[in-house]
Amino acid sequence: AEYMGVRVTAAVTEYDDAWVQNSFARRQWGLVADQRPSTHSVAGNGEEDALAALQNFDGISYAKGSSILKQLAARLGDEVFLEGVRDHLTRHRFGNATMHDLFDSWTRAGAGGFDAFSREWLVTAGPDRLALDRAAGELVRTPPADHPADRSHTLRLATAPADGSWSETEVEVTGEHTPVSVPDGHAVLVDPWEDTWAVTEADATTLALLPGLVSRTEDPMLRAGIWNSVRSGFHHAEVDPDAVVDLAEAWLPIESQDAGLTYTTPWLLRAAVPLSSDPAASAARLHRVALSAAHAHEPGSTLQLGSMQTAVATAADEQLLRGWLAGRDLPPGVELDLELRWRTWVRLAVLGVSDRAELDAALDAEPTAVSRVEHTRAVVSMPMPEAKEFAFERFTGVVSVPNYELRAAGLGMWREGQEALLAPYVERYAHGLSTAARAHSGWVQADVAEDFFPACMVDDEALALLAPLPGHDDLPSPVRRRVTDALDELERRRAVIARFRG
Repeated sequence: AEYMGVRVTAAVTEYDDAWVQNSFARRQWGLVADQRPSTHSVAGNGEEDALAALQNFDGISYAKGSSILKQLAARLGDEVFLEGVRDHLTRHRFGNATMHDLFDSWTRAGAGGFDAFSREWLVTAGPDRLALDRAAGELVRTPPADHPADRSHTLRLATAPADGSWSETEVEVTGEHTPVSVPDGHAVLVDPWEDTWAVTEADATTLALLPGLVSRTEDPMLRAGIWNSVRSGFHHAEVDPDAVVDLAEAWLPIESQDAGLTYTTPWLLRAAVPLSSDPAASAARLHRVALSAAHAHEPGSTLQLGSMQTAVATAADEQLLRGWLAGRDLPPGVELDLELRWRTWVRLAVLGVSDRAELDAALDAEPTAVSRVEHTRAVVSMPMPEAKEFAFERFTGVVSVPNYELRAAGLGMWREGQEALLAPYVERYAHGLSTAARAHSGWVQADVAEDFFPACMVDDEALALLAPLPGHDDLPSPVRRRVTDALDELERRRAVIARFRG
């Protein structure tokens, strides 16, 4: 469904950039999930109960599964691929079917060789990492250590000189080392058009050139490929957060895809900016270019709105924010609607220049469902003990609220720069997780464990409290799984700090 939905949308509707949107929105979701301790195969595997099985409806099943179907369609050709799909849907209409039933349909359509394909791509978990070794003149393929596989990849390289445009070269990757020819000093993106499923990272030479190249990168899929390459490198502590900020500063004013702003900017502000050498200065740099872009984009456009949202999220001037709330100094065409007003209230709360009475008054003035969720997010964001208690009462179930408000409490509670205030809550989270698990049920049970996880607490003391949690047998398996993955992310943040800020 995901593969055909994107493909058909791109092919026969006005939204011919659907693959670009998919790249910004889904690629990292799938790749990160596939590198977590909880990674699993695309093909179904046994779980202890239905709730545990539901956790597998994730970036692997959707984003990776779609990518593998895209690869298979390219290999088989549309005539065979689509005939097999038609045969499969016709034979099993109103019934159940297996993966092998689908393979049989493709075989009847003229395909073959599915044993190796299934083994390497559908039954074996984890992605290969493809890295450029400039000195050796080759691409190096490294399969996951815990999930060895002998995959081949058909992909394209994009190369560009520092002052030129991109060109593409098709490469067939077989074995662990594949010779490639790359001109000296050129930027190289491996598989930016996402012809295969693999982790690809920008090397140091490329990373240094990207801020200068991005403004000349007219292909939006290449811009998405740039960010996926950089984000994968950051995930493996191979990219300095300062380099990410440099790229973002050059990219924000020129991005023409809504999805780029919608999915990349929140990651920038959550992951890269807080770990940069000067987070306040990094946020200020992004604020300047985002606000400039909001003035430059077509008034009333979604690109203008996305830029304005970034400007609000990075603003440090209380008077500027309050002026916007009063309707002053807004870029022409920006309408301060309910959602944008609450983003502004949340930012004032994070800065510690709003209080509960003011936020309550804003809720009373517009008591909608959206307002209640964002009021919760704003209240728990304030740097004061009462705010964190407000969040924690929802975590433990002392106060029962709708699910969206519950999740907003967790996602707003842990704020960079508030570590001293938050320190006692790490132990309270660790000791209260079993209580929280009993207080909530269904899918939300695991969401709460993840949303309230102390993601910004990277010190040794916090890790010592959190690391034992996956071994607690009194926790439901979906909760243990989410905490295990959250710990993996925490360790990766610590690795970035150790390498670049240590």
